[in-house]
Amino acid sequence: MGGSSEDAIPKPPSLTVHVGEETVRPSLGTYSWSVDNGDGTANAIEADSFAPPELVKDNNSMQVTADTNVELVFEKQPESYTVRIWDNNNKVVKSSNKVVLSGKGKIIYEVLAHWEKGTASYAFSLTIE
Repeated sequence: MGGSSEDAIPKPPSLTVHVGEETVRPSLGTYSWSVDNGDGTANAIEADSFAPPELVKDNNSMQVTADTNVELVFEKQPESYTVRIWDNNNKVVKSSNKVVLSGKGKIIYEVLAHWEKGTASYAFSLTIE
């Protein structure tokens, strides 16, 4: 049998969020991903998860200010992505093409990324002073 067990379960690329000099590892949320095996077959997975506020509710939120530099670094750059801000009632309150540091307190972010092989949602929170 060829291939490794890692190849059997396709997963989207990882995302690292650089916040000033620190890094944040977001929680992987809902995703859909497929890998062509090159022989006319494909491995595909659909994974569902809690909404972003639930995914990050127990995470320590990094303290930032409105002028902190935030950079999204994907293991493989997506074709496109949207950054959404969620409230504690599981509602999207803002969408943008970048991380917007506005408001005060704990802000919940979701990055919804799209590649040729699928889509993935990542969640993290920052506390804006």
